[in-house]
Amino acid sequence: MTSAAIAIIGAGLAGLTCARELTQAGRRVTVFEKARGPGGRLSSRRQLNSTFDLGAQALTAQHSDFAKQLRVWETEGCLQPWKGAGTLPSWVGSPRMSALTRHYSKGLNLVTATCISHLQATEDQQWSLVDTTGKIWGPFTQVVLATPANQALPLIDQASGSLKRQLSQVKEDPVWVAYFALQSTSLPTANCLQPASSYLRRATLLNSKPGQESELQRWVVEATPRWSQEHLDLPKGEAARRLFNIWANDMATELPSHPQLLDAHRWLYGSVSTHLQQGFLEDAEQQLFVCGDFCRGSTAEAAWQSGHELAQALRKTIQ
Repeated sequence: MTSAAIAIIGAGLAGLTCARELTQAGRRVTVFEKARGPGGRLSSRRQLNSTFDLGAQALTAQHSDFAKQLRVWETEGCLQPWKGAGTLPSWVGSPRMSALTRHYSKGLNLVTATCISHLQATEDQQWSLVDTTGKIWGPFTQVVLATPANQALPLIDQASGSLKRQLSQVKEDPVWVAYFALQSTSLPTANCLQPASSYLRRATLLNSKPGQESELQRWVVEATPRWSQEHLDLPKGEAARRLFNIWANDMATELPSHPQLLDAHRWLYGSVSTHLQQGFLEDAEQQLFVCGDFCRGSTAEAAWQSGHELAQALRKTIQ
C-alpha cells in the first residue's frame, strides 16, 4: 500500500502535525481547510496595521515531548519565549500566533478555502471528498478528521456506531472574544490578568509579547463559556461592547468610552469541557480517523499530542 493517499480535513495544530509527520515519512497527504489559511485556534487577525491573536495566547508544555517540540519551533524562528502569566514557561508565535501554523504548513499539500461537506465511499473501498461547491476530491485510502468534534460528526455517517458514540461524548463550548486598541498609557501592563468578574476567562495585553510592541495598547478579552453560551446569538458589535464594559469595570480605572478599535470574534467550538482521555479515534474497517485537542484535553499541547499519536499509528499501518 505504498501508494496510499491520505486526506486530512482541518489545518489546525492537530491536523498539521499529523500531516507533517506522515509527509516526512513519505506518505501522500492532502490537507483541506475551509478558511483562507491554516491555524485553527492559533489564528490572528490584522487590523490598524497590527495583529490580534484571537485564540490561544501562548503555548505551554506539561510533557517533555511537547516541550522538546516547542524548543525546535523556537530554533526555527516561529516561536519566542514569553514571560506570561502562570507558573509554566510560555512561548508565543513570532510575530503572531498564526506564524507557527503558517511555518508548520510549509511543504504540505494544503488546499485552503475549501469546505468538505461530505464523504463518499468508492467501489474499491476508498473515499472521495465532496466540497460545498460540488467538486469531488480523491480518491483517498484513509481520511483523517481534524476538526472540532461537532464538525466531524456530520462527516462520519458511514462510520461505525462505536466511533460515533465516542465522538458524541465530547462537549465543546462557545467562546466570545473581544479585541480592542486604546491610546491610553495609564493602564496596567501585566502580561495576562485573571479578571475579577465571573464573566471573563482571560484578558491579555498583546503589547507585552515579544515582537508585538505598539504605540496602541492592544487587548484580547475572552468570555467564559457560560457567558458565551448565554449570549451566543448577540450581534458581533454588541458582544464586543458588552465584554469591553465588563473588562473596563474589572480594571476599576477611567477608560476611553470609544476605543480606537473594538471588535469581536465568536469561536463556536472554542473550549472543550468534556474530552475523551485518549490519543485519537479510529474506525479501522472504514479507514476513518479522528484527532484533535478534545481527544486529550483542551490545549494546543493536547492537539499536537493527538495529531502526533495518530501519525505514529498510521505510519505503522501503511507499509
